[in-house]
Amino acid sequence: MEAGDRTGEEQILPPHQLYERLSYLAGYTWDQSVEPFHSSYDNWHVFGIQHAQGDKSATTPSPAAVGAGAPSASSKSSPKLGARPTFRHYNTSSEAMTDLLSGRNDQERSFTPVIARVSTHSLRLEREYHLKKAFIQTSDPECNHTVRLISLVRLPPRQSDSGPLAVEIFESPGRNYLRDLTDFGPAWYFLKQHSTKDNDNLSRAYMSPEPRGKLSLATFLDFAVGASECLELLHHGLKVVHGEIRADAFHFNQDTGVVKIVNFGSGPRSFEHAGGLTSAGWSTLSRQTGIKYRLMFIAPEQTGRMSAEPDYRTDLYSLGILFWTMLAGEPAFEGQTPMEMMQAVLSKRLLPISNMRFDILDCLSGIILRMTQKQIDDRYHSASGLRHDLVELKRILGEGDSAALLNFKIGSRDVSSSFVLPMSIMGRSQEKRKIVQAMESIAQRQQSLHQINATRMNSRASTTTSTISDHNDRSDMVEGMTRSSDVSSQDAKDTEPSPALEPVSSTNPLLRRLSVDEPECYDSPVVAEKPPLESNASRDSVQTTLTVDSYVSSSTRNTHRSKPMATVAPRRPTKHRYGHRRRCEVIMIYGSGGLGKSSLIQSTQGEIRRLGYFASAKFDPARKVPYETMLRALSSLFRQIFSESDINTPYHNHIRTGIRPFWSSLSTMLDLPESLVSMEGPGQSRIHFGHPNKALQLEYGDGSTSSLSAASGNCGGSQSMTDFLRGGTSTYSSKCLSIFLEVIRVLATSKMTCLSFDDLQFADEESVDLICNIIGRKLGLLIIFTCREAEQIPRPLRSMLEKGTANLTTITLVPLSEEEVIDYVSATLVRPREYVLSLAVVCLEKTNGNPFYLKQMLEVCHRKGCLWYSWKDSAWEFDLDRVFAEFESESYGDQLNTSFISKRLQDLPATARAILAWGSLLGSTFSFSLVQELFSGAFDRVEDSSDQRKPDEVKESEIYSAKLCETAVEGLQAATQAYILMPTGDEDQFSFSHDRYLQASASLQERQDVESMHFYIAQTLMKYSNTDSHSLYARAEHICQAKRLIKDRVQHRSRYREILSQAAQRAIDSGARPTALQYYLVCFSLLQPNPWHEGPDVYYDETLDIFTRAAQLHWHQGLPEPAMQLAAEALEATSVASDRAPVWIITSRLLSQQGDIAGAFQALKTSIIELGVEWEKSLTLEVLDTQFDELRRRVQEADQSNTLVKPLLQDPARACLGAVLAEAISAAFWSDATMFYQVASTMLHQHMAHENMFPQMGLGFCYFAMIAVVRKLDIPFAIQCEDCGRRMLEEYKDSYTYGRGLALNAMFIEGFRSPIREHIPIFEEAIQHAQVSGDKHLLLLSHGLIASCRLWQGDDMAEIENYCMYAAEDFGDWSKDVRGGTYLTAVR
Repeated sequence: MEAGDRTGEEQILPPHQLYERLSYLAGYTWDQSVEPFHSSYDNWHVFGIQHAQGDKSATTPSPAAVGAGAPSASSKSSPKLGARPTFRHYNTSSEAMTDLLSGRNDQERSFTPVIARVSTHSLRLEREYHLKKAFIQTSDPECNHTVRLISLVRLPPRQSDSGPLAVEIFESPGRNYLRDLTDFGPAWYFLKQHSTKDNDNLSRAYMSPEPRGKLSLATFLDFAVGASECLELLHHGLKVVHGEIRADAFHFNQDTGVVKIVNFGSGPRSFEHAGGLTSAGWSTLSRQTGIKYRLMFIAPEQTGRMSAEPDYRTDLYSLGILFWTMLAGEPAFEGQTPMEMMQAVLSKRLLPISNMRFDILDCLSGIILRMTQKQIDDRYHSASGLRHDLVELKRILGEGDSAALLNFKIGSRDVSSSFVLPMSIMGRSQEKRKIVQAMESIAQRQQSLHQINATRMNSRASTTTSTISDHNDRSDMVEGMTRSSDVSSQDAKDTEPSPALEPVSSTNPLLRRLSVDEPECYDSPVVAEKPPLESNASRDSVQTTLTVDSYVSSSTRNTHRSKPMATVAPRRPTKHRYGHRRRCEVIMIYGSGGLGKSSLIQSTQGEIRRLGYFASAKFDPARKVPYETMLRALSSLFRQIFSESDINTPYHNHIRTGIRPFWSSLSTMLDLPESLVSMEGPGQSRIHFGHPNKALQLEYGDGSTSSLSAASGNCGGSQSMTDFLRGGTSTYSSKCLSIFLEVIRVLATSKMTCLSFDDLQFADEESVDLICNIIGRKLGLLIIFTCREAEQIPRPLRSMLEKGTANLTTITLVPLSEEEVIDYVSATLVRPREYVLSLAVVCLEKTNGNPFYLKQMLEVCHRKGCLWYSWKDSAWEFDLDRVFAEFESESYGDQLNTSFISKRLQDLPATARAILAWGSLLGSTFSFSLVQELFSGAFDRVEDSSDQRKPDEVKESEIYSAKLCETAVEGLQAATQAYILMPTGDEDQFSFSHDRYLQASASLQERQDVESMHFYIAQTLMKYSNTDSHSLYARAEHICQAKRLIKDRVQHRSRYREILSQAAQRAIDSGARPTALQYYLVCFSLLQPNPWHEGPDVYYDETLDIFTRAAQLHWHQGLPEPAMQLAAEALEATSVASDRAPVWIITSRLLSQQGDIAGAFQALKTSIIELGVEWEKSLTLEVLDTQFDELRRRVQEADQSNTLVKPLLQDPARACLGAVLAEAISAAFWSDATMFYQVASTMLHQHMAHENMFPQMGLGFCYFAMIAVVRKLDIPFAIQCEDCGRRMLEEYKDSYTYGRGLALNAMFIEGFRSPIREHIPIFEEAIQHAQVSGDKHLLLLSHGLIASCRLWQGDDMAEIENYCMYAAEDFGDWSKDVRGGTYLTAVR
């Protein structure tokens, strides 16, 4: 059998050479004459026998039986059973099976029929094995309700395997008659094998389901009673929720009526991704064989679309679906796709089975309907109550008692014998009402605006499509016209004036001096009175400079040529962005840990989702990945929106249109399929998925990670030095910010959207900045935050809320009152208030009304036997004396705190505590396989000289011992069964069920040497996940936490610095400047004492790169002094001109920011001279005019011979020169008109004198065309330059240079060739490129020019006013900026 072969709908074949591999298990013989079968739980079942001790046939199998396909004649193999009759498990009679299974100690018996369950999901099968062992020990020692286990082994993986194979061996229970009664789904199939002559190829045929007739009521009741008994034992004895109940979870012996549970599932969260569309979760799930059959049995709360959490009643729902399908003989739900099946689970009501079969009693139909209620509280509360009803109904029918049948009452004994805490929250009705009121307020405003917009759109149906509709109602118009200073911190940075670009007089000195000889004959509106687009030297601007090494790499890799311009959408009206602005509704929920902040939000999900969409995420203190929490929330919104039954509504199409320009990048960040925005065609699947990703990525484009260019030092990263120096982090920061804001704006346009964020005090700076922008720009969201104290709110957000930028609702949670505690205890025990009063008073005294500690106290009481379920009285009871003894304290009035939780953790096995200790450092959600690697000791151990123990002496609190690997799964099961950890949708991922458990785990004795643990984690990740981009931030974070230990203990630290540099570069790509700076600072601490001189662990290129990037980041963060120090040290240590050029550019920007304009330009001029360009001093305009005439002649000659557009240069020094010249043009523009003229001429001269061109040369030609118009009034030559510049921009089609080139050409040249109305689409295209590149100043200028064009062509004044009000809102205080704000001010 070939490994991993798949046919049809991903039908999986057994692992490669399975029988041969099983033959290595001593004491077993595997029967190849019996077809193995595959279950819906993705396990293969192989039949065989276990030999009794002393049976020689078990150890000396005949190698010939394996066939010609065996590796060698001497290899161990499984014989076919020839001498005796073949033991066919599925044809064994009940009498024979009873005899075989009951005679296990019979001396005459030499073998036991067994089944080997083989799975590639080794961890899942191991956990299930330990669950079965616990089930047998606690509830079923005679194995009357489950199979008898024999052993669990792991087979080593082979090259064709995805991992090790786990094999669970158990005694065969005989033929499963349930297969005759109901369908097991397409994932359950036998495998027939037909060997060819050489036995190398196997043809396969899957057995069709056997025909089934109508199921009799008596047979059904036999099975139903047995199945409910199995669940009762599972819930009450083991206190475990199965989560995956379906037909082949059970084995049914129809002759004896015995029902056994044989598959224990993966837990109630195994379908956590069923409600979404993540590439890693939903795409993998949707391609599995029989997924629609599996989804048919999940409960609504398992989809993630309900506020309720799965519990024991989830299994009762799934069992009810199984009952319904068995009696109806058809599927309970149907759908063409898995998503439609999931929608049916959520919304479709089942018909009473009595309406489909007249022989079914109404009472039995009522039992099934109660089991399958959509709301979890409307179902049976316990398997005991269900079993009682079924047993009673079976007795009544057996006795023919018609009177009892008429008086039969469903659920008469339905009091849960399993300890279940109430789902409802107590004492939070007023707080919940406040949230609902805020939600209804924003929904009503949105609905009224939508109606106004629809009316206005209908009344303006005859207007031209180029106008901008007024989407404002009266109040929002007034609010927009009287905008206060409530902008975000990001906006404040954007508006800081830069000395290099500081405001000048309305008549620019360049234009004033260049036009001194201008005659009065030209009276064209195209002659500009404003300066061209320039570089902004403020910290959050984008520079025109495209510098240094990436130009070299660009010319060789054609990075920007190959960059798909599909990221820039075709020109489309942007009017939807400048309609109404609605203040956000912000709800701030305060309260100490455990007061139920998250539970309160969870309880309002139903009301919120009734009117719109809801997404929640949590800030993780142990994992501060930039934007990760925000991305999770956005991903959740998209999953909800595009998992609806109809995704072709106008709203969905509106979203597709709005996000299409940047969906390629956004889908990668959100881990969603790129095809999500495509329309569903007739007969096509709605969603097609690409490669799966296992975690959210903070990358762009194709998500790849490339190294830094060798020209500037290679220490890893995904962004070239060119992009970094062109705009530093601002390019990507603005890009990320623009994308996020535009996406949220689109999502919130037509429907109410609610975002909820837990633990705001742990938010990363980048997410806080994004939240401030959302609120400051009035995107109309409902945002809910939880925070422990008001003082812990991040300062930028607190400042914004204090200014009244949003409608703020504050909710402060207080502990539960005495009455509320009594109600809670009463609901838990299902007993009257009077009965539980004494217990409730004790709980109140010990917990002070804290809901979390109240739950913990009741759970401990149940676990310690202080309260129990009385089977005699069918009610819950408690012993108050035991409660006092269990919670006895040293002094009266002591209350439960974190030490109480820590004490509870001490009751766990040592392995479980070790898992929790490691998990508390890995984050609220962590990988169990990573913990196992940490246990194995495969990392480099730092020896502690103070540890005098012998190697074989291991303390109980030791967490580094490889011995822990042997009991790792048992420890995991102990932690999950104690509800401290809970599984997620990924079988390898587990999360803490509450923050308090995470905090308590951090205080365990096992976590006493935190720095060393971080060091071990970093080394383990570097060893096993060094090529995994998803773990990059995790590796960097643990290196930061262990930097002192690394510096002291590791001599060669380059690999640590490389990871930090890669993580910093990814942070830069995502706009996370503070995080990037933090990583570079740690890089500095890991450098050798003399990092500039080559030696052991010293690399000049790496040092130069770290210094340059760190200086740039300091500048962007408003820290000029350390930036200048780093730049000065780099200039002192370097002598190569191409290495010094990036540092000179940074120095120029720092000097510009400090107001030293002359010094800034002098720095750039020094770099130009160092790069080999002769710089002439004190040139006059007349000399420059002479040079202009010569350049014009050469350009015209070259243009005629088609030699102007040249290949991109490859020389690093020439690449640096182009970057510095472009930077110098921007700096000179605002300081010296003559110098601007000279630099532009020098740039053009360099282009004409060499065989290759600068990547930014197209922009240089645009500047030169502007000079030709303003200085020489040579319109034909200006048009010629503009054509050349456009061709060059097309050759190097980078959004930044291309957008600016479009704007310059439209401002100065297009007016000579086309009317004004044709300029607007050009500026709109420039806006699209500006959005992609993050060039906010190009955005501002283009908006001002569009407003001017619309004014000149006579558009409606009210619409132009509306456009001016909102178009530049994202820029902050744009009215003080002469670079584009002047246009908008003049138009208004």
